[in-house]
Amino acid sequence: MTADLSFEQLAQWIEQGRVRPIADALTTMGEPARRALGRRLPELTAVRMPCPEGMDQHAWWRLMDRRNAAMRVAGAGCLTGASKVVSWLRNFGTGDDPALAATVIQVLGAPGRPSLAAVARGMATRLRPNQVDLQWRLISRLLDAAGEPVPPTEATLLGWLRETGCSAESLRADSRTAYLLPHVFTIPRLGGEVSPGGLANLTEQRAVVLDGCVHRLAEGDRPGAIRSFVQLHRLLAPTPDELAEHRQTYLGMLDSPHSTVVDVAQRALHGVDDPGLVADASLSVLPRTEKKLVRAQLAWADTVLAAKPDPVLFEALLTGLTNESVDLAERTVRVIAKHVANFDTAALAQVAEGLTGDLRRQVAALLPADPVRAAAGTTRRAVAGTPGGPAGFAGTPAEPMPAALRSVPEVVAVVGTLLDQADRDPVLLEQALDGLVRFAHQDRAGLAVALAPKTPHWPDPFSRLLRAVVEGTWTPWRPDSWEQWSSPPFWMLVERLGEIGRLMTGSPPPALLATPATVDGHVDPARVLDLLVTADQDGWQPGPFDLSQAVLRLPRTIGPEILAGAERLVSPAGRFFATWLRGGGLPDPTVVVGEAVWHRCSPPEVCTCRRPRRVRWISSFEPPTLPVPVSPAALPPPADPPMHVALTPDALPAPPEPTGLRWTTPGPPRTPDDASREEWPAAALPALAVPEGLLGIPVDRGRTPKRRHNESVVAWPMVLPGHPEIIAAHALPEILGAIDGDDRFHLGVLPVLAASTGPSGPATALCVALGLSADQAPGRVFATDAFVDLAVRGKLDAALVGRELADLHRGGRVTVKRVAACLTEAVRAGLAAEVWATAREMLPAVLADPGPGTPDLLAVAEAAAAVEHATDDLPELSAGATRPGRNRLITEAARLARTLADNRSPAPA
Repeated sequence: MTADLSFEQLAQWIEQGRVRPIADALTTMGEPARRALGRRLPELTAVRMPCPEGMDQHAWWRLMDRRNAAMRVAGAGCLTGASKVVSWLRNFGTGDDPALAATVIQVLGAPGRPSLAAVARGMATRLRPNQVDLQWRLISRLLDAAGEPVPPTEATLLGWLRETGCSAESLRADSRTAYLLPHVFTIPRLGGEVSPGGLANLTEQRAVVLDGCVHRLAEGDRPGAIRSFVQLHRLLAPTPDELAEHRQTYLGMLDSPHSTVVDVAQRALHGVDDPGLVADASLSVLPRTEKKLVRAQLAWADTVLAAKPDPVLFEALLTGLTNESVDLAERTVRVIAKHVANFDTAALAQVAEGLTGDLRRQVAALLPADPVRAAAGTTRRAVAGTPGGPAGFAGTPAEPMPAALRSVPEVVAVVGTLLDQADRDPVLLEQALDGLVRFAHQDRAGLAVALAPKTPHWPDPFSRLLRAVVEGTWTPWRPDSWEQWSSPPFWMLVERLGEIGRLMTGSPPPALLATPATVDGHVDPARVLDLLVTADQDGWQPGPFDLSQAVLRLPRTIGPEILAGAERLVSPAGRFFATWLRGGGLPDPTVVVGEAVWHRCSPPEVCTCRRPRRVRWISSFEPPTLPVPVSPAALPPPADPPMHVALTPDALPAPPEPTGLRWTTPGPPRTPDDASREEWPAAALPALAVPEGLLGIPVDRGRTPKRRHNESVVAWPMVLPGHPEIIAAHALPEILGAIDGDDRFHLGVLPVLAASTGPSGPATALCVALGLSADQAPGRVFATDAFVDLAVRGKLDAALVGRELADLHRGGRVTVKRVAACLTEAVRAGLAAEVWATAREMLPAVLADPGPGTPDLLAVAEAAAAVEHATDDLPELSAGATRPGRNRLITEAARLARTLADNRSPAPA
């Protein structure tokens, strides 16, 4: 019967899960017949075997296990070549059933079958750690049956440890222990499977276990894996002779990133009184931040120095003076004070020169000539030019824009890049808009053909602009309810895209006026003038938003030759340009920031919704007086009712009076020959086209707690590159949302604002203050970069930032520890004066309500005060320094108080 086994019968037995009949039949068949079945066996992998009608779930799972076992046996008995058999056995089910392993071994023993040893080795070498639970038991039995050793891979060792349970009894009984046990310590990530108690009780293998354990600790591993070997070492409790045998290895372990490993090494070496070894250990341990380890090392060095005054060990001890923890550095000073009389103090004086503040004075007291104390009174930051940085740095121009796109393929490539970006790069976008307009003017048909494959059918304004280029028709964009709350800088770009899209339905101009010349958004006034001269000569006019964006992007300083050239223009756009230049452009408004209470209700005094009132920080500024009339663009009405804003007392000024913004129409042209040179009447000029609210934020305007939009805030400064304070006022709601983790990439606008030309003010200071406490580290990096950049450009009001941080702390919106870390980076950048000014304003509020980060703020304030030789008197600091008890808050407060008091005392002659 078995000799005539057909493929149909084999398939039926596999479907029924009949393992034993399949094995018996295949064992007695001839090899040619088995191989004939093997050629068709892969057909069964593409067939989904049905579930018998009426079978419950558990019975179905058991049937599937039997089917997989039958498939394994069939593959072992039919397929040709060891590699095919290995791949087949790895693909079906588990190998936990001892009977299945015996059956597979039986069919592989039939004449003509692939070598059992080859199959076992192939299964073992291809085993992966995540497959151990499914495959190891079968592989283990195959290796034993073939008499093959276990290859010491991570997966096989993992399977062996799980199989034995890593207990001493199982390891003794396993014949493979002597061979495999040393390899357990050479492969990382096995610590989670190691039983410290089992290995420690394997006394006959103690030397192997101890050597391997020390090796693994020295090589390192993941924290979870290394923990088992730390525990194993403690259970082994090496003898003094064993410790001496591994002394150099323990010394290398002192550089481990795991404090538990360093503790093991430190304990193993602690009895050694060799000054050279203790010096090497001190160089490794004393700079660490783990206080327990550093204190133990100082005690060890103190004991050895008392017995053997060694200059090498004394110099190594000085390493502890540079520890980031001032407490540990002061402990080092006390140990040095015990032994300084026995050594030359030249090295100590050299190290002291790099110290600051109270720590510097403590070291100075140990020096016989006291040179450091004499120098401490004159230590100040020497900076040329402006208070914030080197002379001339504030005037460093921005980088020029990349070269204009020179061909249609370049335009298409940049458009493709923009379409792939979630937040479109504003520089690339300006390049693309410039290229689209220029090449649409030169070769509209060629540009349309090239863009067609790249143009998506997305609803956003940029995609609609591309379709306008390709199809010659413009479909207005209607924002959804989420997008309608976007801020005015975003709408300025939307209006420009819509204007360009409408131009694409007719004859686009030869170029855009508003294309920036620098990456911060400024246009070249000479280029704008040349284009307007061309417009006068050729009879075309720029779009209102293109013209408006161009004048808003003009540099703050323009040469008289540009104004002289503009006075000769006669077109409406030219007269507008000349009037704008003559009037001095856009003035700097006075921005005010403050607190407000908001909720989605009627006025708070009559609110009945019982929702808690929440404090928000808002900004406002009055629309400036402009030399040209203004026409605010019509925005869609908000879909949701605005949040009611109730100002807290004296938080903000009263609402401004209406400024009379109005729509105007161009008047009759005027020739430049008018000898009176009188200004054009307002009614004769085109209007400045800007979105409503761009140039003014009323105090009583209802604003959502967080503005929503579909573009990155980082692009906003290019709208008004010379007025960062206006952009900061608009970005404030976005920054408030970003510091809590929502849209944290918006904080990237902070360094862009810092690099903008024009003065900064309270809105910028508040945005930077918020960023210094952002919950994500990248956001705090952005804020720190902005703080440093503003300082070196001479635009940072550090005291104002400190006052904003103090107000935010009182409102519960600041994590002091994060701010302290950012200010520490600023001190390292050489901005001690700015950091002290910020900390000086912040400390009274923080000391009035101290928290976990208060000692860190005091520490960075002390470092800045020492460098800047500050002499301020802070009553709150004195109260904190004289509190009863001893903790880090009191210690740091006392240290800062001593530094300020010492700065007030005259330096010794």
